[in-house]
Amino acid sequence: MSEILARKEITTMLFAVIKQFNALHDALAANGTLSDGYGTNHFHRDISAEGPFGDFSDPTSSALAVSGTATDLPTLIALVNQQQAVLAGAQELSHFHDDRAHLIVDVVNFSGLSVVPQAKDLATALTLVNALQLFYNQHRLQAGVHPTNDTTNTWTGNPATDLASAVASANFGTSEINDHILSGPTVGSVKLIGA
Repeated sequence: MSEILARKEITTMLFAVIKQFNALHDALAANGTLSDGYGTNHFHRDISAEGPFGDFSDPTSSALAVSGTATDLPTLIALVNQQQAVLAGAQELSHFHDDRAHLIVDVVNFSGLSVVPQAKDLATALTLVNALQLFYNQHRLQAGVHPTNDTTNTWTGNPATDLASAVASANFGTSEINDHILSGPTVGSVKLIGA
């Protein structure tokens, strides 16, 4: 990449530095120069994150992840709603919409999953857990989204039909979602989000 000319004012310089840093990050990760570059080892250019935390002089973030375990209906509802938020929640902060982790935003699966109503009872939890499994599995192999398609972290099992099968499916899905999201270089890029 050639040099980037920037006017001597903070906003322009900031964007220029971030653009150059991200281009360097992507080039190093793509050719394996980073010790854990994505190549064939990872499915993402970066690990989706949540945050920012800290103050302006030392911003931090953490890996986007699903936490918790379903054991009964209330915990199932909480878990599947959290899985939906992680995968297709607020655009800037959801995995399917992360254009730094992916080559492009996964519009197909974001659009499909984001319109499924949140769980509030067993019937809506069954609908949501089955939709999560469908759209997550489609996302892993969605054409043009990942540098390398994820053929490893498959959310397996038959569609959930009752509380027991929904709990089992949601708990299995948590590990697959987290392993998929974490498949990226540990040296992060910079993503600007709204204030």
